[in-house]
Amino acid sequence: MLLLSVSQEERSDILHVLTRHLQMAADVDLSALSETCVNFTGADLKAVLYNAQLEAIHETMDVAAPGMLGRMIKSTDILDEDNGASRDGTSTGQLA
Repeated sequence: MLLLSVSQEERSDILHVLTRHLQMAADVDLSALSETCVNFTGADLKAVLYNAQLEAIHETMDVAAPGMLGRMIKSTDILDEDNGASRDGTSTGQLA
């Protein structure tokens, strides 16, 4: 498979397109980010933005309600009432 290199200017353009509908902090510098993402494809840049969004959500939730995120994650391990299995795939009989 042949991968074409994307220039810094093209990476910057891609980041601007991908973030046009996102709320970002005033100090976010997409040009600086594009300089550090050498050899990243558009999909790579989208993944970076997605991970940054998740990190921002986690930070916001932790400030708003400390420990709430951990409790929410643990709550997903509660038994699924419809099929008697937990979300991690163990059956009711395996939970002791």
